[in-house]
Amino acid sequence: MNRVDRLSAILNMLQSSSSVKVMSIADRFQISKRTVYRDLQALAESGIPIAGDGYEGYSLVEGYKLPPLMFTRSETLALLVAKQIVNTYTDSLINLNYNSAMDKIKAVIKSTEKDHINEVSDIINACHSNLPIQSLSTIDTIVDQIIKNKRIRIQYFSYHVQCENEREIDPIGVFFSQSNWYLIAYCHGKRDYRTFHLRRIRNIILTETPINHDHPSFKTFLKKLGHEAKMQKIILRTSKQNYSIMDEDRYYHGLIEERSQDDYIDLHFMTFSIRHFARWYLSYTDIAEVIYPDELKQIARQLIDNSLL
Repeated sequence: MNRVDRLSAILNMLQSSSSVKVMSIADRFQISKRTVYRDLQALAESGIPIAGDGYEGYSLVEGYKLPPLMFTRSETLALLVAKQIVNTYTDSLINLNYNSAMDKIKAVIKSTEKDHINEVSDIINACHSNLPIQSLSTIDTIVDQIIKNKRIRIQYFSYHVQCENEREIDPIGVFFSQSNWYLIAYCHGKRDYRTFHLRRIRNIILTETPINHDHPSFKTFLKKLGHEAKMQKIILRTSKQNYSIMDEDRYYHGLIEERSQDDYIDLHFMTFSIRHFARWYLSYTDIAEVIYPDELKQIARQLIDNSLL
């Protein structure tokens, strides 16, 4: 990123926050703190009223308004791709709020940028999942309680016992993974941290009980989940003639590469669960050979032997 673009980006950071730390700017643009101070001085010398200091952080002087926003074509594309993800994996409430935010953005950008957004939006879309979407007003409620530092009680459906039970929890954060939303929280009944599937939360009861535990940061939990969720490699081989029989679900099962050979194609996958993958693979045992690993062959044979046919 050249300096002009960086100065513009720093200006946007200052406009979008009440206080921006020097280190936050340095980390975002991978520059030294000395360079950050030089950039802030350059903005001030160009007439931008900047308030604050290196300890409390910097911001624009209250009441100062920037000219209409300008987006690059890449930034416009990013906004519209995000819109399709929001529309696909969130509910009508989040869609409504996102579209309202987009309308506000359009209201302050130049006419040419509005035209570009409208043009690009007509050629980007997403295939919508048939899975029922969680009501994300649940997320809104959870996030509000986290900010207030208050416990919640949830009615949660547990598959292993096939019934609902009530849990009193300290919510820590929500995250999205593999088409689903999850909540990480400290469960007082289990006296341990748990991950809850939002679709299984039947009801949320707000409490005024403060969260007194000194919990690890949300990022700590996500990092731990990332280390525990080890990906496993799978290679299938099918003839070029039979390749067209395999449906588009291969992409949802972790397809990362296709290597074409003389008269066959090797399909390389990365998956979190070989057993889950094996159930999908059974649909293609007559046209696709397992090249790697042997564990997939063994699990597939077990499933066939235990079939209820």
